[in-house]
Amino acid sequence: MKINSLGNNIKDLRLAFSNWGFTWHGFFLNSHGEWWLVAQILVIAAHFIKPSTLITLSPNEFSVGLNILGSIIMVNGSTKIVRSFWRLGPNLSPLPDPKPGSKHVRTGIYSQCRHPLYQGLIITSLGVNFIFTSLLHLGLFIALTLLLIGKARREEKELKKIHIGYSDYIAITPAIVSRLPGLDWRD
Repeated sequence: MKINSLGNNIKDLRLAFSNWGFTWHGFFLNSHGEWWLVAQILVIAAHFIKPSTLITLSPNEFSVGLNILGSIIMVNGSTKIVRSFWRLGPNLSPLPDPKPGSKHVRTGIYSQCRHPLYQGLIITSLGVNFIFTSLLHLGLFIALTLLLIGKARREEKELKKIHIGYSDYIAITPAIVSRLPGLDWRD
């Protein structure tokens, strides 16, 4: 019975991946932006690396306060991530290319910015920086931010192709962070 259950779970996982547009052929060709996702996963996973004490940036007397501040920032970012997932519902895709048949979501948290999930990831990364205060995590924060900007721009090219009115949404809704150069581009 357990083997049958495992087989069903693997089938369900394969179905989820295929619904998102994943194929082995596409992965090797980066057909739907798979490489953006792989890079994003690697950079996010690297945030869990505890830095060496040789590369920390803050003196010990500030560490408790920075840990508290970092934790508050991380909770804020994580909340945005969860709200973004919730609002997207079945339209969610980890790839920058939209899921086939997806609907354009522009209500709730998506009325405040076009990429609140990316905003939440960037905020969470910032919180990790306050906790670890290391050059490594500063570099990861910068890398994740640049990566998500690139992924968002690719995503928007595809969304413009399939959603009538997406260009109007771009014109009035901030990209990731309102009025912050590099994180807010509007047509």
